Amino acid sequence: MASTQTITIDDWVEDAENGFKATVTHSLLTQRIVVNIIDATTKENVVTNFKIIDDNSIEVRSETRSELNVYVINGNAETHFINATVDDNRVSEMTTYSSKKIEDRLVNIEEKLSGNLSDIATSVNELITYC
Repeated sequence: MASTQTITIDDWVEDAENGFKATVTHSLLTQRIVVNIIDATTKENVVTNFKIIDDNSIEVRSETRSELNVYVINGNAETHFINATVDDNRVSEMTTYSSKKIEDRLVNIEEKLSGNLSDIATSVNELITYC
């Protein structure tokens, strides 16, 4: 799950520490989050401070008031790693083909083309001979 919110110029309020702050509500029900902030004008990544307020919101802090796109991603997502190998000798499994089967089909096509090319060459030689 993720949340996107734009902080406009008017969303900023003066902070007691000589800066500005704005609240972003993400409603992800967790404090385990990943936050990315992009300047809406320059499209550059912005390094700002943010503070987690609760399971649903953060407070973004900045020295200047600018329009920012804030992306909050749920950091609780499960991650599964899949270890797999490819069996090149497998012939087929329903509609999935192995490289062995694909290679066999290419060899078959090559043999057919070689035979046809040989027939064409013979026909051309016969035409040349009779002309």
